[in-house]
Amino acid sequence: MRAVLAPLAAFLIIRTAGSAAFLCLQVASPAASAEMGIDPRLVGLVSAMAFLGSGIGSPAASGLVGRAGALRIMQGSLLAGAASLVIASLGHPLFYLLGAALIGLSNGPITPAGSDLLVRRTPKHLLSTVFGIGQTGVTFGTALVGVLVPAVTVRAGWQAGIWCVAGLNLLAALAAEPLRGALRDTPSPTGHRVGLAVIIDSTRMVLRHPLLRETAICSAIYGAMQWNFGSFLVTYLVDELRLPYVTAGISLSLAQISGAGGRVAWGVVADRIGDQRKVLGIIGLIMTVCGAAVALFSDAWPVLAIHAVCVVLGFTAIGYNGIYLARIAALAPVGQSAFATGGALVVFNIVAVVSPLVFSGMAAALARYGYGFALLAFGTLVAALVFLRPQPPAETQARVPARAERS
Repeated sequence: MRAVLAPLAAFLIIRTAGSAAFLCLQVASPAASAEMGIDPRLVGLVSAMAFLGSGIGSPAASGLVGRAGALRIMQGSLLAGAASLVIASLGHPLFYLLGAALIGLSNGPITPAGSDLLVRRTPKHLLSTVFGIGQTGVTFGTALVGVLVPAVTVRAGWQAGIWCVAGLNLLAALAAEPLRGALRDTPSPTGHRVGLAVIIDSTRMVLRHPLLRETAICSAIYGAMQWNFGSFLVTYLVDELRLPYVTAGISLSLAQISGAGGRVAWGVVADRIGDQRKVLGIIGLIMTVCGAAVALFSDAWPVLAIHAVCVVLGFTAIGYNGIYLARIAALAPVGQSAFATGGALVVFNIVAVVSPLVFSGMAAALARYGYGFALLAFGTLVAALVFLRPQPPAETQARVPARAERS
């Protein structure tokens, strides 16, 4: 476990700041949209643009991990993310959407680079636990932005809130540098491709293999619940339930903090029982119940009850992510975890792009956010039942065949 401490610390620092940047514009949207004169329900378009960028950036940059090293790629992602936030803060809807797309593009390489950094240094029996701990950075970052951006916005304006997160990205990139010597993260000079070919090949590999395909598609459906919950919760609670902006931000932060605990706890459970697939199914069932409860929120609900549902939903809808990435990395050929993760994230981000557009459309047409959460709950129920089907006979020995590298 000691050998993985330095890469885990580096990944946690970078993942926290990157996640704060990724969700920053969604959290700032209630104030930003009011000043720019646009419908706050269009926050779904902001999410879609971010995931569209991420869907391109995640697999396309997987070859760069071998060329430049995982840590350098992640640090570069933070610098580009800070610049993207500055563009988004220029005060025009088009710049806001452009900034969202650029944030997704710059943020995308962090996950495959982090998977490569961790999987090569983690004992197999600790894989889900270590990946779960690493992915707590997503929840810490989202919890931080859920408190920081509203607090700064009410005092200094939404642009100041965004600038604070941009500064956090710059600080995190610098903070990870002292860990570089302990990582021995040396790039490989040959055999790594970049660009469109990597997106196509990595996605094809994932979709052709039954276990990877099942994990990628069902986890993408979980991801739709995770990211729509994170993207729309604050706007939902403020716009429809008339809760104070800061109170709504606290609900999101509580969910994210709970999700951080869930990522570690579910990872430990998966490593203890040795069945990632079954644990993912159980998580999905709990997620379904909580998602349905969110769909039923109204102004008659006590604030504490809303907080409680958000905490349990966060524990599952945010807590599954470490097991999902550990399972992808475990099924990938040795040395190709970044490639397989990039392909799985293409599937994830396609769902992530489409689902907020559908969610926004339903909220605008039906004037209620609850219908969107009800649809998400149905999707997670189907995915959970797929994971809980009898295990395929080849499950314990199936592994993706190694691909032939082309220079």
